[in-house]
Amino acid sequence: MSTIQVKRKVPASAPIREGQPGLGLSPGSRKRLAGFAQDTSGDVAILFGLMSMVMFMLIGAAVDIGRWLNARDQTVSAIDSAVLAAGRALQTNGNNQTDALAVAQKYYSEAIKSRLVVKNDNVGFTIVDNGKSILSTGNAEINTPFMALAGIRELQLLKSS
Repeated sequence: MSTIQVKRKVPASAPIREGQPGLGLSPGSRKRLAGFAQDTSGDVAILFGLMSMVMFMLIGAAVDIGRWLNARDQTVSAIDSAVLAAGRALQTNGNNQTDALAVAQKYYSEAIKSRLVVKNDNVGFTIVDNGKSILSTGNAEINTPFMALAGIRELQLLKSS
């Protein structure tokens, strides 16, 4: 194999650069840049900074889900107690459906007083099966202040139950 060497003519006024061509950095700048690239003293701080956002979002989601569970449990308990009270009122009041519905609404309203603030709470009660059963229908939603940052603005407590 033969090697052909080509000599370039360099004008006398052109500066002569050493090291890697094309970077346009002085040898001192290149040395500082190489030292910066090899420095690992701040790795933990950078990783913590990147992971802290994820950790805070997960903590916020846990808080929102805890609030949702609490409000959902109180809502379901309130519906259960209202339906049972209305059923008992139907049995004892001579099948008076109007009074039974009023009892159901009163029990539900009293049971949700200590619940977190929800939106679209439109739970209602109806009497079915010729006055032998109470049916509860409706839905309710709770706002999510932390999960809203990720685009989830509300969670449903009930779906037409």
